[in-house]
Amino acid sequence: MDVEYELYLRYKNMLQYENRFFIDKEIQTKLISVINNKKKTMSKNTVLYRGRIHYESRRNKYLPSQMGPPPKEVKSMGRFSSSGLNYLYLGSDTKTCVSELRPEINSIITMGKFTCKRSLNIVDLTDDHATSYYEENFNLAVFVLLLGGLFSVPIKREDQMEYLPMQYFAELAKTMNIDAIKYNSSFFRDGEKKYNLVVFDSNNFKCVSTEKIKIEGIKYDYSRTSHNT
Repeated sequence: MDVEYELYLRYKNMLQYENRFFIDKEIQTKLISVINNKKKTMSKNTVLYRGRIHYESRRNKYLPSQMGPPPKEVKSMGRFSSSGLNYLYLGSDTKTCVSELRPEINSIITMGKFTCKRSLNIVDLTDDHATSYYEENFNLAVFVLLLGGLFSVPIKREDQMEYLPMQYFAELAKTMNIDAIKYNSSFFRDGEKKYNLVVFDSNNFKCVSTEKIKIEGIKYDYSRTSHNT
């Protein structure tokens, strides 16, 4: 565990504080191994969802043609997408999509239903029961679990530096003919396995219908810390 965690920290810190574009060769090699070992196929016609919050005075729901990612002219940044690369983010179900949006009470949301248009090559980081497999005394399964946790942790919008390890991983995956990355949602509870999917080419999914929903309430979970101050 110590070797895998040390490499994980090096990967995270290098991109955030040391070298933005060129990464340690050892780390890149291990990331390539992760992509190869976690590569799966997503079936055609898989159903996923995306939510879009209504702002200002909009009354009508968004049309299916309006539910894709922002246009390239909009310089937004996401978990796996740097500014100017606007990928499509989908959720396994409508509740997960709402949670990921973090809306306020009484918010209006258009929820879009998407279907996969062809079978896709994806990297699946949602498996938390990975079998141990070693490469030169390095347990790649442990490294996968560490990455899966990093990629799903909630991040404040102002902490965009935290996105860099994920964005590098996404760009590396794209060079290896990967279409999407599947990762855990941080909002699932009670053993319910909810996930998100970032899709590099939004043309691989089609929004087939939309509905308008209203947020009636928000539930907060909490735990007591070990500190009194």
